[in-house]
Amino acid sequence: YCNAIEKVWDLKFWRPVLSLIISLYISEGLECGMTEEELISVAAFCGLDLFKISHTHIIKSAYQLMNEDIAATQIWLTTPVSLFNEATPALHAKTKAGIDDVLTLIGRIEYGIFS
Repeated sequence: YCNAIEKVWDLKFWRPVLSLIISLYISEGLECGMTEEELISVAAFCGLDLFKISHTHIIKSAYQLMNEDIAATQIWLTTPVSLFNEATPALHAKTKAGIDDVLTLIGRIEYGIFS
């Protein structure tokens, strides 16, 4: 994505559009109280793509699950889970089905559903 962004950024008339798109994706994650730097840091640490709104939603949900603790969020997203065949939540979220699985797991943990 970075190469594509850099190429598009060079076309000055696209800058406002690209800035708006980036802002929209980042603002989704900022609704939970994370700073922009924290959101970008967690995404980079976990290998998640902020240009996928679902990845931003996963980061936001995990951050809230971990009581707004950045380090705990990073650890949770990068710790293997037996439910995902020992894949990490961040790695498991690389597909649409995986994204749904991770969000479902977060919801189950939040509501104490462990069966």
